[in-house]
Amino acid sequence: MEVLQHFRRANWEVAEVPVRWAHQSGSKVRPLDYAKVLTELGRLRARSLRPADLLVVVLFLLMSVGLYSGRLFDPNHRYLVDSLQDQNQWEWFFAVTADNVAHFHNPLFSDLQGFPDGVNLMANTVMLGLSVPFAPLTLLAGPAVSLSVCMALGLAVTAAAWYWLIVKRVVRQRAAAFVGASLAAFAPPMVSHANAHPNFVILFMIPLIIDRALRLCAGTRVVRDGSCSA
Repeated sequence: MEVLQHFRRANWEVAEVPVRWAHQSGSKVRPLDYAKVLTELGRLRARSLRPADLLVVVLFLLMSVGLYSGRLFDPNHRYLVDSLQDQNQWEWFFAVTADNVAHFHNPLFSDLQGFPDGVNLMANTVMLGLSVPFAPLTLLAGPAVSLSVCMALGLAVTAAAWYWLIVKRVVRQRAAAFVGASLAAFAPPMVSHANAHPNFVILFMIPLIIDRALRLCAGTRVVRDGSCSA
């Protein structure tokens, strides 16, 4: 909408181009293709794995734990004054998701807000891809611990994913890739959102999607790579 408004103010022409859709039987996309792609992306091949790569992953994990050390190891200072509302919101997201999973309720809806009509949880950033796997930890240790652990691990994995992409696509020097991935995951804008915005810092899928999109240029497994990158 902002782009269209900018065009309007600048008196630029905007053309509406229709999309023609036609159904064709015999699709080559299989139901398990996406799962196979995720498995392939998440598996580091043993022949390309070096000791330096393991060291880099450990360093990323230590950096992330150091960033969240106060929230992980000091419960009395777990709540951050400047991000209290967002932190409470995200803890509630983790808590309501764990409750829905434990009681087999609809994870896309809740009447714990806006009772009796309830609210559509998908209207906000519930991130079920994270809150559902972390439901056991949430039920066991509480949403505050679960959110902190999730963000610490997620930030480290995000850095590792950027490192993997940079080594594979940009440079071969591990040190340069480490610096680039550190900047991508721990730059000031990322750290500023690392207080209570997992949707802004847990971005490990972006490097994987970029790699899959670049594979389209090779012309092999076009349907499979395209369906994943889309």
